[in-house]
Amino acid sequence: KIAIHDCENNSGFDNFEIKDNANIEDLNKLARKLEEIKTKGLTNEFNALHEALGDFEEALEYLETNRYLFYSGVTMEEVAKNYIENNCTIPKYLENYIDYKAFANYMHLEVFYTKTAYGIIKIF
Repeated sequence: KIAIHDCENNSGFDNFEIKDNANIEDLNKLARKLEEIKTKGLTNEFNALHEALGDFEEALEYLETNRYLFYSGVTMEEVAKNYIENNCTIPKYLENYIDYKAFANYMHLEVFYTKTAYGIIKIF
């Protein structure tokens, strides 16, 4: 039996913890999954999911099933503006009256977009 008493997280995956009684076979499977995520360039997406959901396994499940939208390097207001421009027909004379900040707040509270340290994530 193997016991892990001290380890460093240099994986690039934040808040990743290994428990003392972790099964070595499970750790190897997890290491392969994490390496695949890194190889595919999805580390920020995974970290955003993990931050938003608060659960490592659940974040893996959402990533693997592609049940999320991820926005990097933009503000919530920009996401709101993009959403309106792509999904709504706004008459030209009303364009200047749209409160993107208020709509961004609505999207955060009612449509479940979450701002994380890695970007903005919407979970389905």
